[in-house]
Amino acid sequence: CYYPAEFLAEAMNWASDDQKVRGLMKEASHFKVGILPPSVNDSDDLYTVKDGKILIGLSVIRNVAADGSRIIEEREKNGAYKSLIDLLMRVRINKNALENLTKAGAMDVFCPNRQAVLAVLKVYQDLIKKYTEKMDLARGLDAVIGHLSEVSSDAELMELQNHLGVTVLERLLPESKVRIRLENARKAAKDARDTLGEVEIPTDIEEDMQQRLREEHEMLGAYVTGHPLNEYPECSALGAEPIESVNLRTRTIYGIITDLRIKARKSDGKPMAFFNLEDMTGGMEVCVFVKQYAACEACIKEGGVVKVTGKVAQEVLEKDDGDEVTYKMMAEAVQDIPVDRKVTISVSSYALFHVEREADFRRKYERKDGCRCAVYDRSLDVTRNLTYRVDAQVQSCFA
Repeated sequence: CYYPAEFLAEAMNWASDDQKVRGLMKEASHFKVGILPPSVNDSDDLYTVKDGKILIGLSVIRNVAADGSRIIEEREKNGAYKSLIDLLMRVRINKNALENLTKAGAMDVFCPNRQAVLAVLKVYQDLIKKYTEKMDLARGLDAVIGHLSEVSSDAELMELQNHLGVTVLERLLPESKVRIRLENARKAAKDARDTLGEVEIPTDIEEDMQQRLREEHEMLGAYVTGHPLNEYPECSALGAEPIESVNLRTRTIYGIITDLRIKARKSDGKPMAFFNLEDMTGGMEVCVFVKQYAACEACIKEGGVVKVTGKVAQEVLEKDDGDEVTYKMMAEAVQDIPVDRKVTISVSSYALFHVEREADFRRKYERKDGCRCAVYDRSLDVTRNLTYRVDAQVQSCFA
């Protein structure tokens, strides 16, 4: 009642699987508690609360736990990361973990375009690797030079390096040659650092929002910053029922295909499909047997948005704390759903927009075959859906 964000965040930390977390996120929306994507500058390991919203932790991201802990530890010691380069210079992060952090939104603090960040990561990592290697070499050579007069053989050199904790020379060399190597290492390090400062995150990469959301879901087990179905018709327009309302009388549902499994029937090896269908309200198992699969195979693919018609079956699982009822859809038909794109424009005040600008806006941009349009009111932090459709270019034109 009094601390919904704190209560739900802690419940998410105790949730045993992604489905339960998604259920808690839905509960959060009922309480008008926002969900924030992870951030290298704000997140802890697990779910926490920031400004009344639930902030996803770094260890929630797929295959990031150990690297996430190092990011948090360094941040707590030396402060927030000022840039992507600053992060990569201060913390050595596994390549896959770095990509997963980006896809989950943890790098949005540096650049909101995740595809642009992914495009520059390898360049940054290669240059930073060269810089750190040359700096380590320079520090090692600098340490050895001060003791060269104390050794007279390769064996003594190896013993000296072991004592100093460095391995920079394979054999004893004149001090003049060691100094040349030292200067070359310093120059190479400086060149790598200068080049690093010249490489910028590209601004000409257009981000595919559907891909962005699919990757976000893959990393976090949930859609956080948006939902792919925002660009598709609503349930009522398709004659479908929200998955949260499914019962034994339900005939049609629609959503996104996830966790797709194609299996062979034992008797003859013919394929059939099993997948989870997820809409904005929940998810449920769908079974497409051999005959039905043969008729609609082209529609069934991971990430596809489909309408499924069939019969609902009920399963009752006995548990210590009471029976749990789940539903499955036995598909009779699976149909592709075309995109019904939605665009959003931002205004300082919807009231002022409606009074002063909307008539002209509508004359200029209204299209019968256009996109659905929402207007975000920055002063009230609310979004209103327009009753008419507009040209797809309205976002760039209106901005």
